[in-house]
Amino acid sequence: MKRRHPIAAVVVVLAAGLSFAASPARGLVSDVTVTPTQACDGPGVTLLVTVSGLVLGEEDRFVVLRDGLAVVASDYFPDANGNVILTNPGWPSFSTVVVNVFRGGSTTLLGTAGPFTLIDCSPSAQLTALVAQVQGLDVSAGIANSLDAKLSHIQDALDAAKSNSVGVACNSLNAFLNEVAAQAQSHMITAAQAAALTNAALSIKKALGC
Repeated sequence: MKRRHPIAAVVVVLAAGLSFAASPARGLVSDVTVTPTQACDGPGVTLLVTVSGLVLGEEDRFVVLRDGLAVVASDYFPDANGNVILTNPGWPSFSTVVVNVFRGGSTTLLGTAGPFTLIDCSPSAQLTALVAQVQGLDVSAGIANSLDAKLSHIQDALDAAKSNSVGVACNSLNAFLNEVAAQAQSHMITAAQAAALTNAALSIKKALGC
C-alpha cells in the first residue's frame, strides 16, 4: 500500500508579530530533533512543532503535555524529508508545555522539548512587539516615524481608563493598517514587511475583539 503524505488540511499559523523559538532538543533514541516555535493568533498561542529525523514506524504517536494534561495528535505522516508539522492554536498564555515524541506503538521516547512557557499574547504585549518591529524596519526615518506615531496612539488608548479605549485602539489599528497598505503600494516598504506588520496588527485586533 502506498504510504500517505502529510494531510493537506493541516494549516500552519504564524501570522502574529510576536514569536518565539525554543532550542531544538536532540532525540533520545534515534536521531530525532524536536523544534517548537510559538506565535500569537489573537489572544491565543499557536505552537508549531517540527519533528525531524523520523523514520517509518516512528510517526504514529505524538504527544504534547500542557500543564500536565496530555493532548494526543494522531493520523499524521512525515513528509519526504521525515518532518512532521503540527499546530495547536488557542492555548492560554503562560501555560507550561512539554513536547514528547514516541515510537509508534510503543513507549520508547524518541525526542523531547521543554518544559517551556508559552508567550504572552495580551494586546499590550503584542503591541510592544509591534512597536519594536516597526522600529527595526530598514526604511527611511520619515516612514518609520509615521508608523510609530500610530502605534503611540494605540498604546495611549490601551493605557487609558476610559470606557471607549478599546474602540480608540481599534480605530488606531485600522489607521495603522491603512498606512502600511499605502506605504507598500508606493513601494516604500517591501511586500514582506507589509505582510508582517499587517499580520501583527490583525492579531492585536483579534485580541482586542475589534
